[in-house]
Amino acid sequence: MGIFLQSGYNLCTEPAPEPSFKDTVLGFRQLTERELRIFPGYTFGWFNTALMVEGKTYLPWLMDWLQKRGVRFYHRKIESFKEVAETGADVIINCTGVRSGELQPDPDLKPGRGQILKVDAPWLKHWIITHNFFKKSLQFTIHHSRESSCDTCQLEPSLKHARIVDSWAGLRPVRSKVRLERETVQCGSSAVEVIHNYGHGGFGLTIHRGCAQEAARLFGQIVEQKGKGPKAQL
Repeated sequence: MGIFLQSGYNLCTEPAPEPSFKDTVLGFRQLTERELRIFPGYTFGWFNTALMVEGKTYLPWLMDWLQKRGVRFYHRKIESFKEVAETGADVIINCTGVRSGELQPDPDLKPGRGQILKVDAPWLKHWIITHNFFKKSLQFTIHHSRESSCDTCQLEPSLKHARIVDSWAGLRPVRSKVRLERETVQCGSSAVEVIHNYGHGGFGLTIHRGCAQEAARLFGQIVEQKGKGPKAQL
């Protein structure tokens, strides 16, 4: 399934306000002076246990879960919302990520490069995240054949001796904020309801469930207003 519990360190170079996830994670507490001495250059931080999601395992599981419940997947390139509307869809949920700007101009959407280096490091038992609340940057270290970035060797020197298992890179849909809203789009002489859900940057797995619930709420709102109940096509 790709979901598991794991504990780790959140590191800051200066004192910061308590994060919004404080009451969501397990065992949240400030780091002790002894713990901070492990990470030179960092003077503040927190320790907690959180749910981790490994995308390469979770996404295939999720697709299989949906297919067993009647959801059908079609793999093809879509050139416009009109093309989808002409197939008979009453509602379109736009989750096209970094390519969303090709369906509708969005000057706030930009591709952001993400790179993963996967190593075999069974001696590591905790993750490490560094926070810079001014530059909004993050850096990850995950234990034992989990996903890890190259620069984390500065935080965990033992990773220099870890065997590289795999590496890959891709483009993330980056915006100043997630676009999660409903819009009526004119397609020729007719109109179609579109729910936009993209622009999650590097936090897609973190916030995907909450965004999906909001998209489902908007979809239900449209169905109720159209008065079509279960007959509406997605």
